[in-house]
Amino acid sequence: MLTIGIAWPGLQAGWAQPAADAAEKMRRANALVQADKPEQAIPIYRELVAAFPKMPSLRVNLAVAQFKAGRYQEVVDECRALVEHQPELFTAWLFLGASELKLGQAADAVEALRKAAALQPGDLNARLMLADALLERQQFKEAAAQYTEAARAMPESPRTW
Repeated sequence: MLTIGIAWPGLQAGWAQPAADAAEKMRRANALVQADKPEQAIPIYRELVAAFPKMPSLRVNLAVAQFKAGRYQEVVDECRALVEHQPELFTAWLFLGASELKLGQAADAVEALRKAAALQPGDLNARLMLADALLERQQFKEAAAQYTEAARAMPESPRTW
C-alpha cells in the first residue's frame, strides 16, 4: 500500500483556512481508500485535483483510488497525463503499467513497467509486474530474467518462482 500524503508548498498565511479544509478532505479521502472504499474517495480527490492542479501527488492519489476501484482506463488516462508533465514520476509509470496489464494491453504495460523499473530498480512490484507482462507477451527469456532477479531479492516469495 502506498502512503498517500499531501504537501503545501508556498502556502501563504492568507490561505490557512482553504489549506486546512483541503487537508481535512485529503485525510478523509486517504481514510476511505485505506478502508477499502475507493469509490467514495474518488470524487474528493477529483475536487482536490481541480483546486490544486499543480500538485502531482494529488493526481497520483486519484490514480491509486481509481486503481483500487478497478477503473483501470481512468488510471491509464490519469497516469499518461502525469508522465507527460513529469516523466520521472515512478508511481505514475507503475500504475500506468499495472492498469494496462489489467486491461490486457501487455505491450503497453511492458513499456511503462520498463520505465518504472528503470526509475527504481529495487522496486520488486515493478519488476514482478514487468515479468508478468513479458510472460503474457511470450517473451519467456526476459520474463524469466525478471522473475530470477526478483527471487534473489525475496527468495521466500512463491510468486517469484
